[in-house]
Amino acid sequence: MKDRVLWGSIVFIFLIVCSKGFLSLKQMERTVPWAEKKGGTAAVEWVANGEKQGIFYLSSQETVTSFLARFFPQGEIKETIPIEDGMSIHTGPGFRVTLGEMEPPAKLALGILLNIHSLTPPQLMLIPGIGPKTADKIHLFLQQEGCIRDLNELVMISGIKEKRVATMRQYLMVKKGECGKVFSEETSRQIIVAKKMTKAKKITPDRPMNINGLTTAQLILVPGIGQKTADKIHTFIKERGCIQDIEELSAISGIKERKIENMRKYLYVKSESCHRRGGNEAVDL
Repeated sequence: MKDRVLWGSIVFIFLIVCSKGFLSLKQMERTVPWAEKKGGTAAVEWVANGEKQGIFYLSSQETVTSFLARFFPQGEIKETIPIEDGMSIHTGPGFRVTLGEMEPPAKLALGILLNIHSLTPPQLMLIPGIGPKTADKIHLFLQQEGCIRDLNELVMISGIKEKRVATMRQYLMVKKGECGKVFSEETSRQIIVAKKMTKAKKITPDRPMNINGLTTAQLILVPGIGQKTADKIHTFIKERGCIQDIEELSAISGIKERKIENMRKYLYVKSESCHRRGGNEAVDL
């Protein structure tokens, strides 16, 4: 009889301990709102020791540290980087943390926009409406351009119209500032127009262009020339009518000899395109 009472007591205590552990586990799970996406939340993937732990929806105000503090001893993780939508957090032995991004299919399934610059042709084909040929065209275009500031620039690709780009915006994006300075909408439009005009005669060291007559948008296409410098050059040439040598640009504030040497690779002055008489008076021959 005593043995039965003893065993009964042991089982009862065991059940109490287990129930407390289960409740504490449930309480910890509730502190991570992983079940549904709400406004102001970011989807984050956690991979521990090579095994995926799941997708967690966290406040966009959180940091990597505050997220991992739920699972690791306080103070062990010191990554104060803000949480971003589509982030993949990898933890390993010794509390080592590596940050990356979710795979494109996972992002698409969660409704997260994909950065077009990071995609391969097969990954581009995940986007509805993009087949093998279009994916190859887009990938080649991005390689030739280096990067783009807006998806609208894709209209320069044969077969891609504005309506198609509008559909792509549901799945793709360009990370702000990734391709240098972000231009205004009007400047971006001018650049696209300029690129279309110069598509047949691209500005390269092998095919330079006559600087006299170029618009600000066309000057921006030259490597090393930003919007401010392009505006200065355009105003300078407009005031003088034309220039007879690239060297004259050294009179512009901020343009040094090194910059002029770089411009000579892409720009030149057509000898018969400018003839000035009496100072700034200019006559085109």
